[in-house]
Amino acid sequence: MDTITFKDKPRTGMYADEIGAYHLASRVFSKTINPGETFKFEQYITGYGDIRNSKIQCYISSEIFDKENSCVINSLKKDGNKIGFGNQSNQIDDEGFTCYLSGVQADNWDESTLFFDKGGDSKGSKSVFTESKAENAPFFYKLKLKNDVKPGDYSITFYFTYYDGHRWQCSKETVDLKVRNFFEKHAKIISSLAIIATSLSIIRFGFLPLAKWFFS
Repeated sequence: MDTITFKDKPRTGMYADEIGAYHLASRVFSKTINPGETFKFEQYITGYGDIRNSKIQCYISSEIFDKENSCVINSLKKDGNKIGFGNQSNQIDDEGFTCYLSGVQADNWDESTLFFDKGGDSKGSKSVFTESKAENAPFFYKLKLKNDVKPGDYSITFYFTYYDGHRWQCSKETVDLKVRNFFEKHAKIISSLAIIATSLSIIRFGFLPLAKWFFS
């Protein structure tokens, strides 16, 4: 977990009290996967400024993923001034996953928030806690594909909604994945067999007749 020094306000960088703007940012380890395997990716929230009442809504098809063996690791865990992510694991349901973003509240703050300063530079620029990993990413998705899922291209759609102090905002983030078919899954084996077959053909129709002619 990271050690955080709480200031008088959650954000103290330049224009910290102005209208905020944030966006989901997903980090995918591998977009190509086999049926029955687990699709894993991390999700962060990047931006700065003042926002309230934020939530994430994602739509995950239960026709593709085994919901009983799929989960989203999320939520803050706090030990004094040490804070990290990964306090709980939530299963997905038939419609996907909904998370209302609660946070922490220091003594002098008038709000509970996830969007507080983690660090910054000498020019006053700041990064918020949700932009980096603290033991875990803010959201870590482990979605197990069904064994009989059809090969092809799929996507998971996320909507991030919040109030920026002036109006409601909603942005969209899409995470793509590709499920391999039989030939893609066994491409190395098929390539090796093709090389062996080609080599045998060369020996049979090229080398052996040549050797027979040479020794005749």
